[in-house]
Amino acid sequence: GPAEPRPMWVRMWESRTLIIGALVTSLAILTLAFAFQRRLTARPRLFRGFRIAFLAFTLLFVGFYAQGQLSVVNSLAVQLALRGGFNLDMFLLDPVLFILWIYTFLSLFLVGRGLFCGWLCPFGVMQSMVAWVAEKLRIRQWRISPTLHGRLIYLKYLILAVLMGLAMYSLQLAEQGAEVEPFKTAVTLGFVREWPFVVYAVLLLGLGLFVNKFYCRYV
Repeated sequence: GPAEPRPMWVRMWESRTLIIGALVTSLAILTLAFAFQRRLTARPRLFRGFRIAFLAFTLLFVGFYAQGQLSVVNSLAVQLALRGGFNLDMFLLDPVLFILWIYTFLSLFLVGRGLFCGWLCPFGVMQSMVAWVAEKLRIRQWRISPTLHGRLIYLKYLILAVLMGLAMYSLQLAEQGAEVEPFKTAVTLGFVREWPFVVYAVLLLGLGLFVNKFYCRYV
């Protein structure tokens, strides 16, 4: 009889061979950099050059080109998949996101979240750029009291709980609620979107001029 067609995810991986190769190579380089970080940081100019080059790669290649921005929407999809019977094929359909999820999950236990947040998150790179501008322009930073900070950091957990609750009811509602993340506007669509979404994303980045990585801290 006729040969069985290859699974869709296999064809997707084959069609993105060069992108996968570039991504895996970059992750290997980043892993080596972290393994020898003492030697690297002992040479400030080399480290600074490496960091700038890698962050540019993350924003331009991983973010804008390969569409590799991890999102809470991916986590909600996992939640629903576990509820409805886990199917690995669905997660293999996007090789870039799959590789980044696996790498981030493993690195979380080995070196903490700093590796992803500081090096592999395209929106995080945008926030780092904003912080650099604030530093160069000597913009005075807002002083947030420890009490207020202690309350604000729970906001992101409340948002996550609401989104997970919505996902149990309707994935469509959860995806709409996930617009609290500016990733789709800033990275996926490159700010080419309806003005309210753009204003929201720019506002979050703008707050980063006064509070370093405001979005990551509190949202």
